[in-house]
Amino acid sequence: MQDYLCNAITLISLPFSYGNESNTLRFFAKMIKHQCEDVDRLFVISYFLGNNTLSVFEPIERNSGYTGGLFLKRIRVKRPGQEIFKSELSEYIQPEELYIGARLNVNGYLFILLNADEYTLKFMEENSDRFPHSNLECALQMLKDEKSKAREIKQVFRAIDCNLTRMVDYNTFR
Repeated sequence: MQDYLCNAITLISLPFSYGNESNTLRFFAKMIKHQCEDVDRLFVISYFLGNNTLSVFEPIERNSGYTGGLFLKRIRVKRPGQEIFKSELSEYIQPEELYIGARLNVNGYLFILLNADEYTLKFMEENSDRFPHSNLECALQMLKDEKSKAREIKQVFRAIDCNLTRMVDYNTFR
């Protein structure tokens, strides 16, 4: 509201400021085999919540053969697999798609998000309604489901292992 009032008073209008203008989510990522020499390249992916833009930075690493620096300037990144010329609006990467372990396609380069800074983790936990992968209750439920699956698998293997050798031959396992 205050932005609108300021624009009514001044001669030159100022751009509208969003509530998340200062919020930036930073993730540490690794490039997934684009080419053999790209395997061990590490990146910092920053997602700016104010305008839903993304930038990719490569830290400088000595004797790597890469200069490091800005890999992708701050832009809105389209989701892969969309037609270039279509009547509908393009879909862009949203912050909900970013979480540790997520695979991210940025203009044809595949990244896996390995870690995040403390601010990002705290922000995502505090806004777990927007970031379902940061919701503690959902994570606990997933762990409970996995534990029950593991218990079932253990019971099946115990039933197969009549001699109590704790070993199952390959053909039975298949």
